[in-house]
Amino acid sequence: MTVEERLERLERQNRRLKTGLASLLVVAVAAGLVGFAQPDSIPDVVEAKAFHVVGEDGTVLVKLQDSLGTGSGLFGTITTLNGEGKTLVVLRAAQGVGTVSTWNGEDQALVALGVAHGAGAVMTMNGEGQKLAQLGSTKDGAGAVVTYDPSGKRAAGMLTPR
Repeated sequence: MTVEERLERLERQNRRLKTGLASLLVVAVAAGLVGFAQPDSIPDVVEAKAFHVVGEDGTVLVKLQDSLGTGSGLFGTITTLNGEGKTLVVLRAAQGVGTVSTWNGEDQALVALGVAHGAGAVMTMNGEGQKLAQLGSTKDGAGAVVTYDPSGKRAAGMLTPR
């Protein structure tokens, strides 16, 4: 066997080896892509400490988490925010306690509705956080209506007997 014949034989083997490796690589990549494209199953439950819905620019618009993200597990909280990250609505619940509050987008509550262990209240505030009016009840059946002056002091009130 001459050197030219040996060299030609090595070149043929090298071409076959390259073709075989390229084919194997294509099959491996295709198998991997098919595996990623079709999940085995959809999970019954997804668990996390918090879920955030973000806008196109990355701003958080909705938060689902425990007590304002403290990890205490006392409350479940849903918070909606505006494009600047300021609070608009907060829903909070725990055993025997629940609140819904609306905010002005400037870190001031405007309306709060809540119940705690059988007593409930609806309160309105101005844009500076001062109370304007409150309607409430106690767990033993008494009710109250209270209004406040512009400085936040009680102006008038009415209490019903239980």
